[in-house]
Amino acid sequence: MPGRSKILSAGIPPRLAPVPFHPTIIIGLGGTGKEVLLRLRRKFFEKYRQPRLPVISYLWIDTDLRDISLDGERVDYISDEIRFQPTEMVDAQVPAQSFINYFRNRNAYPNIFRWLDPSMEAHGAVVEGAKAYRPLGRLGFFHAFAGENGIEQRLLNHSKNIQNQQAQNEMQDIARVDTTKINVYIVTSLAGGTGSGMFLDMAFLAKSMINNANICGFIVLPSLFTVDPNDRRYANGYAALKELEFYSLRKDLLSKPIDEDFGESSSSSFHDFDVEWRLGDRKLIWGPPFNTCYLIDNSTDRGGFIMPDQKIEVCDMIAESIFMDFSPDTDVFASQNRS
Repeated sequence: MPGRSKILSAGIPPRLAPVPFHPTIIIGLGGTGKEVLLRLRRKFFEKYRQPRLPVISYLWIDTDLRDISLDGERVDYISDEIRFQPTEMVDAQVPAQSFINYFRNRNAYPNIFRWLDPSMEAHGAVVEGAKAYRPLGRLGFFHAFAGENGIEQRLLNHSKNIQNQQAQNEMQDIARVDTTKINVYIVTSLAGGTGSGMFLDMAFLAKSMINNANICGFIVLPSLFTVDPNDRRYANGYAALKELEFYSLRKDLLSKPIDEDFGESSSSSFHDFDVEWRLGDRKLIWGPPFNTCYLIDNSTDRGGFIMPDQKIEVCDMIAESIFMDFSPDTDVFASQNRS
């Protein structure tokens, strides 16, 4: 039928020009972040024989640096190149001596004890994990923030490396690079203490440090880790989501700053992120923390459920989703996905 054929063809969009790559930092927090990043590195290695492209960089931050997977098994690397390099890792553990020093000298760390309950001392040092306590995970972020190998410096170094001319030149045979925007992926879960404790700090730090950052969160909810509704991991997720919602809303614009320490400003809001990662350097950062945020639970489109022993498959799904953004311009699906 000529008429029907005409109508259908009119609805087919013309082929769009390839959408360029943007320099990208992929940040993994805690065990889930590590699992996704390692799987993503493996996908790049299998396709390009290297774990990343020149304009991509990885940063893994954790309070447990043991060489184990999310299921507690030893990680099986297909190549040593899949492993994180020292510059791609930040150790956010708080060893016993440092932990004791914080709590025995609380007056010396008002930037931490403005939000940290002193009773958290009873849980001990933050070593080999944050024990599913969000405040301990956030303490790890503050502890690892400064210094040559700290979170701040690592993030600064990575943002420079992916934007330099050499990285762009090396991409000429793969895709065009547009440096007017920097993509930042933050991958974590809200079940344990590490990711749920530091994911907002990480997002706001990236927003404050990187001009024109487009921040995307892949956040796994506690339902993928436990079926027990009384498990503390659900409390972690609930609290973290309440904070995410709060900092994503700026409805109460004020005509004056919240605190005189911030000096004059055109407007401020109770929903802005008030933080002092480095003592004496207090910041007020506008929300929201994410430009786009995917919340991933255990339910499927067809009404099924993914059980905790299948959570690795979800990690692979997230890695695949990110990987598809970096297929060459000749891949129409990937190019339009980047748009």
